[in-house]
Amino acid sequence: MLSWLAKKGTPLLFVLALVVRVAFVFTLEDRYYYFDTVHYDKAAKAIVAGEGFGQGYAFSQFFQKEYALPPLYPIFLAAVYFIFGPSFLAVRLVEAILGAWLCVLIYKIALRLFNQTTALFAGYFSAAFPHLVFLTGLLYVENIFTLLLALGIWYCLRWQEERKLNLIVMASLMFGLACLGRPVVFAFYPFLAWWTMFVCKGELKQKFIATATIVLVTILTLMPWTVRNYLIFGKLTPVSAAAEKYLGESEEFLDEKIVESLPVAGDEFTVVTSSDFLG
Repeated sequence: MLSWLAKKGTPLLFVLALVVRVAFVFTLEDRYYYFDTVHYDKAAKAIVAGEGFGQGYAFSQFFQKEYALPPLYPIFLAAVYFIFGPSFLAVRLVEAILGAWLCVLIYKIALRLFNQTTALFAGYFSAAFPHLVFLTGLLYVENIFTLLLALGIWYCLRWQEERKLNLIVMASLMFGLACLGRPVVFAFYPFLAWWTMFVCKGELKQKFIATATIVLVTILTLMPWTVRNYLIFGKLTPVSAAAEKYLGESEEFLDEKIVESLPVAGDEFTVVTSSDFLG
């Protein structure tokens, strides 16, 4: 069985992973299920309309008036909307293709690091792994984010063997784009530098150039959005101005905001649940 799967190679893996994801997508309604999609969708439509990332958020009193979340997913949505029109189904089908590609990358990464048996298990396991399938229909950045991380690792492993500068440039670009989706990637960079300098074999000069390339390409990737955030919010926030806003404000200020928003005895108010937004 394993030898038969090995002979079929990545095309069979890609097709099976795609079929599973497309089947899941068609079980979903053409709407969002989680609230952050409201922000991404609104920003994407503003991009398509030539209005930047739009003015503020719906249903939130604590966010800035300008878009303050990471930019990667709205840009992706805008690209899909521009080609196919504003359709969640179209977005999910595109994400199904990207998710199937992710399974192929997992297979190739495992093949380089381990052996054929491990690679086949990793690839086909990821093809049917419920969480990865679920990401296809989430309408969040996680599916693309995971693909970018896998691409970055793939290019790093190729650079380790081939030592071509363009490979480390591509790896750095993938990690930089991943930062524009989820800034948690910043925590990975010290380990990446350690791997480049001390784990990989080779001349010290070559490893230093690779590490410097990672830093430079990442800075260049993040710079346009960082400049945009500075011009709008007046602070250096490389990815998410909203996150910086909450981290920078004191606990007392947040407590004051929460207390101000609470109803006073005798006031009339309406309880709104998520179902009111989801329809």
